[in-house]
Amino acid sequence: MPLQRLAARGLTVYATADRRTYELPTGSVIVAIYAANPTLARRALAGLATLNGTVLPGERLPPPTRTAYAQTPLSSQLVVVKSTSARTQSPRPAKPPRPAARR
Repeated sequence: MPLQRLAARGLTVYATADRRTYELPTGSVIVAIYAANPTLARRALAGLATLNGTVLPGERLPPPTRTAYAQTPLSSQLVVVKSTSARTQSPRPAKPPRPAARR
């Protein structure tokens, strides 16, 4: 579903067309709101506050801060490439030659 850009609480907020989902970058986090209906989503957006009480419900939220998230991904976001190429596999010890069969 495409996102719409809206202005709310002093920030650019992204919302789905049905307005039940909002995403907003603020401070060093991205807040995602998922609600059963648009009214609940708007109320949740209006009620956002910081844990330390520096921003109360209805006040302007802080703008996104520049972080190193884009440059330093989380370990869970890294892709581990495992090659099946013989050149990249660790060498295996050679098997001893089989004794010749007697006739």
